[in-house]
Amino acid sequence: MIFDTLPEVIDDVIRSIDAGRSLEHALVNALRDAPDVFAPLSFRMRSAVESGRDYTGLMDDFARLYQIPPLIFVAVALRTSSHYGSAIRPVLKKVSWALRSQQEMRREFLAATAETRFTAGAFAILPVLIGCVLIGLNESFREVLLDTDAGHKMLMISIGLIVAGTAVVFRMVQGVGRG
Repeated sequence: MIFDTLPEVIDDVIRSIDAGRSLEHALVNALRDAPDVFAPLSFRMRSAVESGRDYTGLMDDFARLYQIPPLIFVAVALRTSSHYGSAIRPVLKKVSWALRSQQEMRREFLAATAETRFTAGAFAILPVLIGCVLIGLNESFREVLLDTDAGHKMLMISIGLIVAGTAVVFRMVQGVGRG
């Protein structure tokens, strides 16, 4: 949610700066209009700006808490701008563009790997379904599996192999489309 809405928040800051607001008030207004996930940062930012304290540390803390590297970059740019008077607008535009590009690539990647993830899920579930159907439909097979020591061993081995195979398949696709 943060990654999806951060470009819009940055664009709101840029629009406010273009409208003549100070950087501090542009940040406060943009975060006030941002989704609820930004509410803690918005509250702290507003109180820091109203009391005249440095607000860039708040951005760093929020970025570390939610693990958002682009927000750390924004915090560094804000700190540089406030201490040395450099222009923040071009930096914010680049961050907004980079985040949009990153989100677009992530969506394309998820779309490209959707079939692989579905196939992995099917391969993980299919052995369990086949086993249940075989046991349910074949009464003599069910008796051998459930009433003999050899059947119990076969059942335990097959359950162990199914669990191991399922774990391997899910482990293979665990990180697909994340991070």
